[in-house]
Amino acid sequence: NLNVDLRRGERLIIAGANGTGKTTLLNTITGRNRPLGGKIKIGTGVKPAIFDQYIVNKSGSVIDNIWALRPKWTQLEVRSYLARFGFRGEDVFKESSALSGGEKARMRFCEISLDRANLLFLDEPTNHLDIYMREAITNALMEYEGTIVVITHDRFLMKSLDCPIMSLENKTGVFYKDFDDFMAKRSATQFMVKKTVDKE
Repeated sequence: NLNVDLRRGERLIIAGANGTGKTTLLNTITGRNRPLGGKIKIGTGVKPAIFDQYIVNKSGSVIDNIWALRPKWTQLEVRSYLARFGFRGEDVFKESSALSGGEKARMRFCEISLDRANLLFLDEPTNHLDIYMREAITNALMEYEGTIVVITHDRFLMKSLDCPIMSLENKTGVFYKDFDDFMAKRSATQFMVKKTVDKE
């Protein structure tokens, strides 16, 4: 039971406990799943990019995969670009299929940045990242001028984006103004539950 209108440049965090349907909802919005009811409309001129929680393995090296997206770049340009995402030295020649979870995430962000998308769908984007890359990705998203829809449990990212949060609760979306509102109301609810349990 959802009715959401997201406009250019706005951000929305989708939160909720595991198993509440966050990824299913995102896959429905992006057209991977057919909606069980209602309509989803993507605006004219929107160019989306998707970051999946589970990244599919690719063949070829890191540098070859990125070079294929910008074939006119020199090797120096490709390597300089990869260095911004933590791929330096011999790391650029690693086989993509052999990358760790964090390395795969960094490579996917590398690809997304080259897409020039104006709408990002992100499913747990900071999972598997070390603190340095987590902060770097968070800062990049804060500076991003397009529209963002992100599933996350990462409190640092939630607070940094400073945007509305839609929490999936009891098969519907409960909206909170921002991270502080989300935490305050959740704390109040947990306090009431604890008081009730204590009385019993």
